[in-house]
Amino acid sequence: MSLKLDEKRLENPEPGTLNPAENTKFMNICFASGESYVQHLCAALKSIFLNKNPEEEFNITILSKDISEKNKKYISSLAGIGSKVNFIDVDEEKLKDSCVITSDVRHINSLATYYRFLLTDFVKEDKVLYLDCDLIVKKPLWNLYNTNIEDCYAAGVTDSFEKENCERLGLKKYINAGVLLVNLALWRKDNIKDKLINWSISNKDKIVWADQDVINAVLQDNIKYLDKTCNAQVSECGFGTTGEFNKIAEDAVIVHYVGERKPWQNNRFNLSSYYYRYLLKTKFAYKFYLLLLSEIFSIKNEITGGRKYITVRILGLQIKIRKEKK
Repeated sequence: MSLKLDEKRLENPEPGTLNPAENTKFMNICFASGESYVQHLCAALKSIFLNKNPEEEFNITILSKDISEKNKKYISSLAGIGSKVNFIDVDEEKLKDSCVITSDVRHINSLATYYRFLLTDFVKEDKVLYLDCDLIVKKPLWNLYNTNIEDCYAAGVTDSFEKENCERLGLKKYINAGVLLVNLALWRKDNIKDKLINWSISNKDKIVWADQDVINAVLQDNIKYLDKTCNAQVSECGFGTTGEFNKIAEDAVIVHYVGERKPWQNNRFNLSSYYYRYLLKTKFAYKFYLLLLSEIFSIKNEITGGRKYITVRILGLQIKIRKEKK
């Protein structure tokens, strides 16, 4: 099976679509994002466009249900000449019966993570690279995108918590679905969308890591496993910034901020500099300075031992002031 682009569409594009030159390297990329994640989506997109080779162009599809028109316009402006951003508003009714969001994984709290099930509905080509928003691209994506997946449903990188998840689900291997190269032609042929939805409905009690569990269970015997540099998962380096993971991150095509701790919560977070390097090139740069300010000075109401306090932090110094009862 050939996973080439829709040549007819490229040679005779509809109004407003791309018409790449013969020497253009063209890629289909997909994200899922809500309004609350636009800041991180913009940092990810900026990293893609600033690290691409000159001849590379992109057709970016963004699946969402609530991104404002103002932010859609801004996101489109990031693409530059030769690339295109398409927004698709997703009807979550298609997924409501199959989506499981558990309290076990607090940072996965949106149905948008399940939009991956519907990729064949929204991306008409035969191949797409699906990316989470909480990642940064450090090198051109061309080699990753052109991984041969003609005989498999998808390609991905082993998840940081593979052992635990394999034991929990009875699987041999377990990938992280945040960087997923998908053979859409084979998904359509074998009706993978329905298989994902049906497995999710039938196995709700087994699901912890949302759609990632489902993707691994359904695609298990037909996944290609990629080198860790294609999806360097920051959770592997724990709280430190030294060791083997740092070398992987240095050489990585993609650094992925998996887990609950995110760089936008603390600028001293592991490898957060990659994230802020690109965020500072967007209209959300001010968020970095607000975070810095909050680390220098903050005032919070807190309860300790049943008593109410005002906690003041200045340059690492903490002062607790007990509130008097009225």
